[in-house]
Amino acid sequence: MFKKIAFIGLFLLSPIGLIAQENQIKIVALVLTTAEYNPSSDNILAALDSLNAQTLRVDSPNASELRAVIKRFAAVAIDNDIALVFADGPILKLGEREFLAPSDFDLRRGTDLLTRAIPLSALARATALAGDGGAVFVHSSDLGKPLPDEVHLVQLAPDFRSGTSPVLLGQAGSAMAMAEIFETHTDGEEMDLSRLLTDLISRVEFTVSYIPGRSMIIKKPALVIPVITAPAGGISNAADQDAVKPGDNSANADENIPVNGEDGTNVIPEAQSSRNAGGLNLPQIQSPAAGQPVVEPELEIVDAEAGKPLSLEVLEALQSGLSRADKRTIQHGLRDVGFYSGLIDGVFGNQTKAAIEAYQRSIDADVTGVLSVSQMDGFLN
Repeated sequence: MFKKIAFIGLFLLSPIGLIAQENQIKIVALVLTTAEYNPSSDNILAALDSLNAQTLRVDSPNASELRAVIKRFAAVAIDNDIALVFADGPILKLGEREFLAPSDFDLRRGTDLLTRAIPLSALARATALAGDGGAVFVHSSDLGKPLPDEVHLVQLAPDFRSGTSPVLLGQAGSAMAMAEIFETHTDGEEMDLSRLLTDLISRVEFTVSYIPGRSMIIKKPALVIPVITAPAGGISNAADQDAVKPGDNSANADENIPVNGEDGTNVIPEAQSSRNAGGLNLPQIQSPAAGQPVVEPELEIVDAEAGKPLSLEVLEALQSGLSRADKRTIQHGLRDVGFYSGLIDGVFGNQTKAAIEAYQRSIDADVTGVLSVSQMDGFLN
């Protein structure tokens, strides 16, 4: 197949392109690096941020982590309009199948690809789950060690497979060129994904499995500056971790596989807890004596028995025990104030933790990466 000009008849039947009208097209992206760090990933992330994409960045995953990442990404892609994957790592071929090798891949025999590597088609099928499809952009780098006789480094994009998005493959050394062309296409008010693929394969180092025969236009979102007001009762000191004010976007840390549980139980005994408006199980607060001012729960939450602020361990347990829906609400809140650009999937990994730290830093609170009770309540209400 001559991959430079391959078109699929199904797409030629579509009379119109995918154009964002009143509703902003929702984009989700995975930036995956299994090779050594490449600065082109930072360029890609900046361009995706300009498109207001939910972006999950993963560096140096092992085989099991790589599988978990793709499963997590696929679960989110199905709820979005466009899904994109940018992968940087060795792309190896065994027979008629192409594989992405995980970090520190010890390839001793060809069958190791079947058990430890990820089929490139898995990425193409994950992006195809989005409502309007997507694309996979791959920079194939050298494994850095001899290959078994039956395995070789992929030089051309794979042939079209049913149920997959286009796969664009760049030969070793083309990562920065890919990033620069992608950035150029995101400079304007909109980006046509089909035209981007066409421009990329005009250069000899890129090939593609196929180009959709319809336009896939992504319009840039209008710039919105969020404003957060302080909670009732005023702004507390840093130790209380309750002041709220706008901050700058400074959270773009790498994210690996999530370690927190999704549906953990509350460690606070039921006898010591009460239900607040935000749905959190909180320690019982002592009622003030007659004539004494009422202490706002948002300003200080203490252990009723010990008379001291909750420990970080208890806060971690409270945060871990939040429902998946509540965690998604918090991620939305962190995104709305400019601190989070990752997946809105209710999984708190390193990228969510970095966003919480940046938010706490912006409000002069203790930077723990774990929300205080009042901070949780602020996002959930």
